[in-house]
Amino acid sequence: MNEALKLLTYASQTINNYFMYIGGEGLYTPTFIYEKSDLCVVCSDDATTRVMNVDSSITLQEFIILLSKEPNLQLIKPSIISEINTLYMQKPPSLEAMLRINLNKTLHELINDGEILTITDPTLRDISLSIQIQFSNRMSIV
Repeated sequence: MNEALKLLTYASQTINNYFMYIGGEGLYTPTFIYEKSDLCVVCSDDATTRVMNVDSSITLQEFIILLSKEPNLQLIKPSIISEINTLYMQKPPSLEAMLRINLNKTLHELINDGEILTITDPTLRDISLSIQIQFSNRMSIV
């Protein structure tokens, strides 16, 4: 409905970003601009590789939990592939069962310092996230 209204009235040419029609008891049509965040995985124009400092002794399972708790990422069920091999895949079930053994291994056992991981997740839809892992004593993401 909103898109048809914008098209038929040529209002779309003056609306900058978002238009909402509220017609319950009157007419209210606010417009506002969605601002892009450079930290947002989906809407940022910056497709560069992020750098993440992690302790080399954490397990892959702990790393997955860390990714899901990171407020800038908000991943639900991440699948992780390194430059050399597949570390963990959430689906299909047969592949998940085969790679489940990696969950208890430390990152130091699975990857090298400075290696880039490709991460996919249902929240990212058609894009993937690249994170370069730097081993350190404190955890942070840049």
